Amino acid sequence: MNNEATVDQLIELGSFPPRTKMAKVLGEAGLILILCVAVLAPALTLNPNWPQVRTETMMIVLYAMAYAALHFMGFAKPARFHAFYIIGALFSLSVGFSLVYGTMILHHPLSYRDYFEIPKCWLPVFFFTIAYEAELTERGLNRALNYFALAVTLVCLFGWAQFLNLGIAARLTPLYSDMGHNYIALLRYGRIFSTMGNPNALGQLMSMCMSIYVLAFLFGVGSRARNFFVSAMCVVTVALTSSRYGLLACAGGLLIAMAFGLFARRRGWKLIGLLFLVGVLIPVFGEAQRSSYWASHRFEQLRNPLQVDSLRGRLDSLWIEAGEYFLSSPWVGHGPAKTVFETVYTDSEYLDILKYYGIVGFLCYIAYFFWPLLEMLRGLRRLQFQSPEMEEVLGANLLVLRAGLAIFCLALFMNVGEFTFYNLGLLGFIWLWGGLAVRAAHFVMEVEAQESIAMALDEAEFEFVSTSDGYQPGLPDSGLTPIKQELN
Repeated sequence: MNNEATVDQLIELGSFPPRTKMAKVLGEAGLILILCVAVLAPALTLNPNWPQVRTETMMIVLYAMAYAALHFMGFAKPARFHAFYIIGALFSLSVGFSLVYGTMILHHPLSYRDYFEIPKCWLPVFFFTIAYEAELTERGLNRALNYFALAVTLVCLFGWAQFLNLGIAARLTPLYSDMGHNYIALLRYGRIFSTMGNPNALGQLMSMCMSIYVLAFLFGVGSRARNFFVSAMCVVTVALTSSRYGLLACAGGLLIAMAFGLFARRRGWKLIGLLFLVGVLIPVFGEAQRSSYWASHRFEQLRNPLQVDSLRGRLDSLWIEAGEYFLSSPWVGHGPAKTVFETVYTDSEYLDILKYYGIVGFLCYIAYFFWPLLEMLRGLRRLQFQSPEMEEVLGANLLVLRAGLAIFCLALFMNVGEFTFYNLGLLGFIWLWGGLAVRAAHFVMEVEAQESIAMALDEAEFEFVSTSDGYQPGLPDSGLTPIKQELN
């Protein structure tokens, strides 16, 4: 039937036609490139007096120019409007108002660096839109998972080279470090940071990447050998960062994978596979952390979690101070106020947002995470209407959707004591994956809707044929002929 062809065509093109081959190829290649660059490339120094700029952030400008040219020549469709634009606009207005309030009413000194906080509000929107509008096909997503696995492997190998103090690591490390306290921690304690410039940020990235490939292993997307070895490499790298938050995030990622397995078809085999993987990853982690005395010492402190030094520092001092700032101006905060807060480290993104932008700004900020999560949940709820065959056909889309949900749940957990929105090393990766996951959710819903239409037409045609088989020449036509002609 024509509608069956529409479903097949939808899966082949990654979107409703018309879509040019050039747009399809360039969208896939561009997305894979920026996703790999987001975890591999160092930051750029455009001006010694300005903050460093991430390479993937500069690529946004190039991509915008390329898209404008393709759209002008008729090779690309117009970008679609979505709620993320509204969220970005509201948060940027909130930041601007808090900046004015902090300067004019609270009399905080104004620095030119405060103005950079307004365009930062739009970076997640731009990364999200690039991934969403790329409209990767099922094959394109599988290809992206392969290339990204290679990028993650390079990140891990660079970190291991730092731990082993190899010559290549000594040459590359200055590109990713300001040679400050993180570099000193590498020299003294062997806390690797690879391309992230910070061991805790590397632990965050590795826990999220582990979640992606554990889910791929669980649901049989791509090579099981690839998924197993990338997951194991991520776990080893987390151990060498000595990041306790990274370890907790890995545990959270495995729990999310277990939850997906419990609610999936053929859950028994999936849980057996997950137990096998966990049974291998735990000894791998144990061996890796024993190779570093400092890592063993830090992880040993988790036996008494409430007495961990970093947590005590937050609870006894940093978070109390941030709470006092928040209570002094609860609705709109104090503004960025770089000259006031430059040396104040809260170690909690939630408290920083409340301190800077108050309750109003916090509600806009949290919408960045909740809206994509709600869209992903909508897509997952439609799985109950998918046939097992179609679920297998859409394997990569469903993996990206599940992995996106896991990444955003982990990000919300990490923001309690770390940063994701204001972690420039993670910003591109998280929001590119968010765009991929929301697009996958919408694509699953589009395919399910087309399947429903196809099934309804099949039933209508079957009923018509049954009626036609009992048709008698002496009886009135009942108006069925036009319907039959339309169906045919």
